[in-house]
Amino acid sequence: MAGLTKPVRYTVLFLVVFTCIAYTWFLLGGAKREYVVTPVNSTYRIIDDTAQNGATESKMEVNKTGALLECNIVKKSQWPFCEIAISLTDHVDKGIDLSDYESVGIDIDYDSPVEGERIRIYLRNYDPAYANLTDPISLKFNAIEYAPGENEGLKTFPLRSFQVLSWWIADYEVPVEKSNRQFDNVSIIEIATGSYVKEAYYAIKLKKISVLW
Repeated sequence: MAGLTKPVRYTVLFLVVFTCIAYTWFLLGGAKREYVVTPVNSTYRIIDDTAQNGATESKMEVNKTGALLECNIVKKSQWPFCEIAISLTDHVDKGIDLSDYESVGIDIDYDSPVEGERIRIYLRNYDPAYANLTDPISLKFNAIEYAPGENEGLKTFPLRSFQVLSWWIADYEVPVEKSNRQFDNVSIIEIATGSYVKEAYYAIKLKKISVLW
């Protein structure tokens, strides 16, 4: 820095040090934002096929960070299932805007009679163009399916990997401009047993779920 005045040298030195600190902070993940969903900031509840004349028996234990859902699936209804439904807000029409986030991190243990069986993850979005307060099915199904196994740790999925369920688009006659994935007003997250369950014991242990910027 020869030839520079003392104030200029101090300014240059400050900028160099600040740049190094900022770059290190970025590499360590300081630029990321994470919204962690827990029973402290959300409401956890059970949904199963009993509302559709099914006979599945379900119970759930909730702790500070997650939940354990246990189900005895009974094949009485057309589509037997059980799930953890997480309400992010008190009102389904006033959800959380996740449209600027990039991915979802999920840590789940899945006890199933079928090795490698998938579970279903739904991010439910409210939009008055297709949803109404009296019909919970009318909220958009942004969905993925994957096989979590047991003790496999956190898995991260880009939000762009979620797809809107085709049966929902057809049943609600959703126009093309509203048929794509949508995360600007997400009020419910659902974690459900797979599409082809057997009559058996199932358990979903939710350890962590978060949304990453």
